[in-house]
Amino acid sequence: MLLPFLIGLLSNVFILPELTPETNTGVKTLYSIEADVPISGFLKLATNSDENTITSLIDKIDKNWKVRYEIMALETLYFSNDFRVRLALRKLLEKKTQKEIVGNYDRTFQYF
Repeated sequence: MLLPFLIGLLSNVFILPELTPETNTGVKTLYSIEADVPISGFLKLATNSDENTITSLIDKIDKNWKVRYEIMALETLYFSNDFRVRLALRKLLEKKTQKEIVGNYDRTFQYF
């Protein structure tokens, strides 16, 4: 539960090295985290933007989607204060992963 918070905090300050299942920090994951993924700057660009900007950014992520973006999208979904950003990311994640994301406004999410 602390991992998404730390990733979000560090990704704003440092360039994160790639994490793989072999070199991870003890958390089992199938995803890589890279500093240059489109989602890493999504929250800053999309928050308080107009609907067209959010839609454009979601489309860009959708077209360039890779499985490793899932963890960044979940982190962004968790930390965003902009409901429109959270709704757009939730729809994208559900579409790409074929998983339902159930949550409420207090940012308690179940992912299955």
